[in-house]
Amino acid sequence: MHKFSLFLREHPGWGMFSSVGGALQALIETSTPILQYLALVIGVGIGLLTLLAKIKELRNNGNL
Repeated sequence: MHKFSLFLREHPGWGMFSSVGGALQALIETSTPILQYLALVIGVGIGLLTLLAKIKELRNNGNL
């Protein structure tokens, strides 16, 4: 029998961990573009809100 097969027979936790890790890797690769898009939308939204708050502050001070 192959050494790796013997190792997995003696330590079944390693086999389960590698299976779960492989599934998580596929999930992360799938969700990464979606998460990047959401982060971009949130960042642009925060930037716009900050810009609007700064414009409002400058108008109240009479600088605009």
